[in-house]
This record gives sequence, structure tokens and C-alpha cells, in this order.
Amino acid sequence: MMSIHDYSFLDRPLDAEARDHVNKIDFFLARMRAADATKARAQQLAPRLAAAAAAAEAWLDGARLSDEVRQWQRLVVELATPRDAAPIEIHWLHRYKQVSRLVSPRGGVAIPVNRQIYTPPVVDDQSLQTALHELGHVYDDKSSGTLQREVAAWRWALARMPVWNRELWREMVRCILGYAASAELKDLPGVALVDDLCSERTYREVHVRIWTQ
Repeated sequence: MMSIHDYSFLDRPLDAEARDHVNKIDFFLARMRAADATKARAQQLAPRLAAAAAAAEAWLDGARLSDEVRQWQRLVVELATPRDAAPIEIHWLHRYKQVSRLVSPRGGVAIPVNRQIYTPPVVDDQSLQTALHELGHVYDDKSSGTLQREVAAWRWALARMPVWNRELWREMVRCILGYAASAELKDLPGVALVDDLCSERTYREVHVRIWTQ
């Protein structure tokens, strides 16, 4: 007779039926954990998505947002809400606020050390590009030099843009050339990065990435 203190039966291999039961239990538990994670993620994103939509509607004086624009807003909010780090605080600009007067000439502003960005609401592809660029400053803030930081933020944004065209490319070129215009000889490495970013090759690479997704 087996002693009540004899646990050797735990070392015995499971038969096929027992393994099947264990696999089913593991699968069920995994599904429950995934469902809980999905619910928690939805609850985390919901107020941020609502804020993005409200800011956009206010920016457009109540105009209805297209499904595509709402998808772009979700993209920005999800990227600003990483699963493994603190959320990035998004300050959506308002046309009639003083902070917008200060930020608007720059398009948007990022404060990486505080994990904050100030950006116009996502209402079209241009404002989407601006928001992603500002997020890029927070996510890639290790580059040294103004031009290097700008190029890094643009590269980060371009790797995530779901849409791309000549108008967006021209706006990016206009923005970064504003920084390059005051460059000096010591800034040559950064200027070289700017030239590469603004090249036809980069333009086509972004197109290819989007087409092949």
C-alpha cells in the first residue's frame, strides 16, 4: 500500500488522456488570460481615444470624422500607450488656446524627458504625420545633435505611417530643411543624414513598405 507520504506517483508520465486534459486546461487558461489582457487594454485606451476624437471634432468645429481618420487616431493613441512602459501624454492642441499659438509655428512639440507631446488633433494625413513625428522624438531621444534628433524622429514616423504621398514628403522636407538651413561646417554629419532622408530613394522606400504590408 502506498504511504501517505509517498509522492513518487507525481513523477510518473501522464498517459495520453491525461495529457489531453492538461492541454485543454492550459488552452482554456491561456484564452482567459488573453481575454483579460484584451479587456484591460481596451479600458486603458478608451478614454484616450475619446479625447483624441473630441479634440479632432473641436478642431473641425464639429465636422464628422471619417473611419480612416479614426483609425489614424487609434494608431497614434496605441503607439503613445505602450504595454511595457509609461504612457506618453498627448496634449491635443485647440485652435483658440494660447498654447496652440506657441506650438503651431513648429507644427508640434515633444518633451521627451517628461514623455509629453503637444500636437494638433489627427484630422488628416498631415496632422497624423506631425503626431507620429513628435512621438518619434520621445521614443528615439538618444541621438546627439539637433539634426540627428530630427532625422531620427522622422525615420521613426516614416516607419509607421500608413499613408504616404508627395504632399507629405514635401511637408517633411520643408520642416527639416528649416533646421538644416542654419547648419554650420561642424554639422556636416547631420546635414548628410538630412540629405538622405529627403532623397527620392527614401521617398520610394516608404512607398514600398506600405505597398508590401
